[in-house]
Amino acid sequence: MKKILLSILAFLLFLTSCNVDSQGNIIPGLSGNASVITGAQGATGATGATGQGFIYRNNWEIAISYSPYDTVFHQASGNSYVNIQATSTIEPNSVPNGSNYWSPLAAGGATGATGATGATGATGATGSSGVISVVSPIINSGNSTNAVLSVLAPKVVLLTRDATAATGNVSYTGFGFRPSSITVLAASSNTNSSSSGMADNTTQGAYMNAYGSNNHPLLNNYVAWVANEAAGTNGNKAKVVSWDSDGITLEWTKTGSPYTGTLHLYVLAFP
Repeated sequence: MKKILLSILAFLLFLTSCNVDSQGNIIPGLSGNASVITGAQGATGATGATGQGFIYRNNWEIAISYSPYDTVFHQASGNSYVNIQATSTIEPNSVPNGSNYWSPLAAGGATGATGATGATGATGATGSSGVISVVSPIINSGNSTNAVLSVLAPKVVLLTRDATAATGNVSYTGFGFRPSSITVLAASSNTNSSSSGMADNTTQGAYMNAYGSNNHPLLNNYVAWVANEAAGTNGNKAKVVSWDSDGITLEWTKTGSPYTGTLHLYVLAFP
């Protein structure tokens, strides 16, 4: 009997040194009035290895080799990507292979609203004068189905005239087109005078240049004028009386007793 009482007493002492958890389990060794003793802080652990960072490679370009963790800006889509598998040909947004080599990093933002119109800038400096060009007609020697086009360019033609020939009309050909206007420099092989003149469908005139004289008279309605002297009493003058399909017809007028020799007319003809 004594042993039984001693066993009951020992069990009761055991229970007084235990706690019961929320599930009703007995936790031995801790009494309800026991205190928890905190130990000293342990030493700081060793620093871990540096993690892998990104390498910015600017805009994506084909034929450039990229390695994992390389980042690029894809201009076509406006998005940024990071490489996950080495490549030199796969475009980030390509289907279906793009996602095997690239992972989206940042999506491009939406296009912003159009800004207000800026103030008008100052007027720029005046540009240099352009080169004046001569517009040449284009002719079709073929037909509407098979066109054969050619450009008619201005042409220089040398015309000659016997200074002693009688007054009359002379037709000159070989121009290659019907002239619309001409510029004429006229001179003689046996006199010191010359002239410069022009003519078109409405107007013609010539200035005579006499050697040793400051007199440069204008002769209206004529395109050439070569004389023995500044007064122009003895000489030859010519005017256009017909614009022909392949040249011109000049009306020559001989005045007084001209010099002997050959007149030379250098004609710049425009189509």
